[in-house]
Amino acid sequence: MYCAENPVTITAHIRLTPLFTACRGQDGAIFGDYLFRFENDGRCFVFSLKEQKQIAEFCIDKTDLLKPHSNAVAFGAERYDEADEFPLLYTNIYNNYARQEERLEGVCCVYRITRAGHAFSGTLVQVIRIGFVEELQLWKSLPGREDVRPYGNFVPDVFRDKMYAFLMRDKEQVTRYFSFRLPRLAEGEMCDRWGVRVVTLQKEDILSQFDDAYMHYMQGACAYDGKIYSAEGFDMNHPGQVNHPAIRVIDMDAGKQLQYFDLYAQGKTLEPELMDFAGDTLYYMDVTGNTYAVTFE
Repeated sequence: MYCAENPVTITAHIRLTPLFTACRGQDGAIFGDYLFRFENDGRCFVFSLKEQKQIAEFCIDKTDLLKPHSNAVAFGAERYDEADEFPLLYTNIYNNYARQEERLEGVCCVYRITRAGHAFSGTLVQVIRIGFVEELQLWKSLPGREDVRPYGNFVPDVFRDKMYAFLMRDKEQVTRYFSFRLPRLAEGEMCDRWGVRVVTLQKEDILSQFDDAYMHYMQGACAYDGKIYSAEGFDMNHPGQVNHPAIRVIDMDAGKQLQYFDLYAQGKTLEPELMDFAGDTLYYMDVTGNTYAVTFE
């Protein structure tokens, strides 16, 4: 569990090397030469990292039934078909249904991404959801709708074969992290409502759990070799805004936050969004599409 004595490295120097300007959007994911930038309505814009330009646009299917906000997006390792070019893609509902009676808290959608030339498509193939979102000792921290963001980010870790889920808990002012075994595509119960299998993760499925420093409105995230790289914060150009754009690094094996990078202190004022690796290089993109390669110093 998180305590004040846990060490947090605050590093003022993180180098962001400008690459190119993409489009506005939420989080996204990288596979090979392709960077997929998602919006909160199911649209996706595909960019070539080599050519540094947009090459395609498409919309994932069934958005009339289930529309992810894509606050956190990442590719896994399993493929729908062994011959598929891309592995399964994971993206979360987050707060898209915040004003609905059923808010779909703790829900992650899984898609099969296919390509024919520069024509891409995304097909819903599975849903993963948390089965204990109403348990105040585990997921939410406050009753009713009092937590500001009880929705949860999800990121698969292909190095550890795990699924990480994490959320802001307002009662204790901490971020809570969970790790689970990454569900297989064949698992889950068939759901007539969405036409795919639904895997429900229960408390007995939790492999590890811990609390650490409070994230100030989590944004895009990815996992790489046992660590979560998560962006947070809002656009500091808005009057009165205090939630700085920042990046946190959390060691899921050790169960603690390793580093906090205040991007606002380095002149970055725009809302952070996309975080993902291509090889050993971490890419970062803000809300307007400014894209950078990240170097930790």
